[in-house]
Amino acid sequence: MKYMADTIVKYILEETNRHSGMLRFVLPSYPSDLLLKIGCELDEQFSRITDRRVDWKYKIAYRLGKEWEDGTSADQANFERIRKEGWYNEDDNLTSLRNTVKDPDCDCLVILLAGYEHIDDRASLRDFFHLNQETVWELCLKKSFFNWVTACLSDYVNPDGSEKEIKQIAEVFKELYRNALTDMLGVSSYLERLDLSDVMTCSDVYHLILSNLLPFKLPCMNGLVGRYRSRKPFSSYINPAQNFFNYSMFFSPSDRKKTIEKINKFKDEHVDEQLESDTLGSFNSLELLLDALEDHIENRSEAARKQLLSADFVYIHDKILKYKVGPGKNVRKSRARKLYGLPPEVFLRALWITLGDFKKESQSSLFEAESLSSITLQSTIFRHDFDDEEEDNQEDSNEKAKNFLRKVLGGIDDFFEVQLRDIDDSSEQKQLEVNSQLCPVEDGRVSYQRNKRAEPYLKFEVIITPREGGFCKRE
Repeated sequence: MKYMADTIVKYILEETNRHSGMLRFVLPSYPSDLLLKIGCELDEQFSRITDRRVDWKYKIAYRLGKEWEDGTSADQANFERIRKEGWYNEDDNLTSLRNTVKDPDCDCLVILLAGYEHIDDRASLRDFFHLNQETVWELCLKKSFFNWVTACLSDYVNPDGSEKEIKQIAEVFKELYRNALTDMLGVSSYLERLDLSDVMTCSDVYHLILSNLLPFKLPCMNGLVGRYRSRKPFSSYINPAQNFFNYSMFFSPSDRKKTIEKINKFKDEHVDEQLESDTLGSFNSLELLLDALEDHIENRSEAARKQLLSADFVYIHDKILKYKVGPGKNVRKSRARKLYGLPPEVFLRALWITLGDFKKESQSSLFEAESLSSITLQSTIFRHDFDDEEEDNQEDSNEKAKNFLRKVLGGIDDFFEVQLRDIDDSSEQKQLEVNSQLCPVEDGRVSYQRNKRAEPYLKFEVIITPREGGFCKRE
C-alpha cells in the first residue's frame, strides 16, 4: 500500500504546512497494513518539523481493531503494533476526540481518525475532512495515476523522454479503476508487487503490465505495444474481453455459428502463420489457439477459457473474431514482411514462412523435401544511416554499409548452403540446390540506400523452386 499511504501522508503534511489551528481528518476502514504505514510515516514526518510546534493524535476505531484481532496473522501482527503505538481506541470513544482543545503553545493540532465505517456515531464527524478513495483520486491524484507510475519506475528505468509510455501505463490503470475492475488500493498493491528487475525501458514496463492483467480478471493485451500494435486504446478492449470470457458474447446460437465460421475461414487461410510467443501465450501454435477458441465457443470449455487468457486478446479480437468472411475479403497483399531479430534466426524464420506459403499455394496436405529443386536466399536492399566525413559522399557511405554487412553476415552463406542441404535426405542423385547470397560480395546485387531519418533495414528474398510447378518468392 506504499503509493496510497504516501499520497495520503503527503496531503496531510501539505495541509499542515499551509494552516495553523486545528485540522481534522477521517479515513475509511482501510486495511491494517495501510493504516499502520500511514501512522508510522506521519509520526516520523511530524517529528522532523522544528520551526513550529505540531501536535497530532491518531486513533483507529474500536470495532475495526476487534475485526483485526480475529483476522489473519498479518492483521493480528499489524494490530499489535498499532496497539503498542497507542493508536488504537481501546475505550471506544473515538468521536470524543472532535472536542479536543489545542494547547495555546501549539501552532497546529492534527486529529486523524480511521475506520469510519466502524464508528457508531458517524453523524458527529461532519466537520472532519474525509480522505476516502474518491477524495484521494480527485483531489490528490487529479484523476491520474501518472505520479504513482513514475514513482514505481524511478528505481529501474530513466523516465526522462518516456512521458508517452508513462501516460499510457497510467491510462491503463485509470481505465481499470473507471470500469470498477480495481480500486485505488488494488492499483497501489499491484505497482508495489510489480517485478521490474528485468526491464530496460518504459516500453518494457508497458509490455509487462499488458501481459499481466489477470489480477484485474482481464486477458493478456500486449498487442497494444510494439511495432505491430493496435491503434485502438486499451479501453476499447475491456468490454469485448469481459463479454468474451464470461461467454455473454456467445449466448445466442446464431452468434456462435457466425463466430465459428469466421474461425474456420481464418484457419483455412492463416493456420500456417508463425506467430510470436507473446501473441500465442501458452499455445505452441496458431492452430492450437484456434482449436481452443472453437472449444470455448462451442462447448464453453473452462480449460480452454483459462488457457486463452494467456494469449494476446488484441490479436484474437481484431484478427480472428473480426475476420471478414465473404468474396473479395481479406485478400493478402503481396508485400515485404517485416521481421525483427538476429542472424541466423531471422533468416530461418523467413525460410519457414516461405515454406508454409509454398505448401499452401501448392494445395498439398503433405510437404516432402524431395519435391524441392532449390532454395535461394539473397539480399536485395540495405537501407542505412552511415555518414561520411565528406558531405554527400554517397559512395563512401555505401562502402561503410557494405563492410558493416560483411562483419555481421560473414560466413552465413556457407552455413546455410551446408546445413539446408540436409533437408533433403533422399537417396536420389538430384540433390537440393541451396543458393545463399545474403552477405554482399564485390559483384553482388545488393542495392544501398542512405537515409538518415528512416529506420535502417536489410531487405532480402526467399525463393522456393519445386521440381514441378511454379516457384514461391517472398520478401
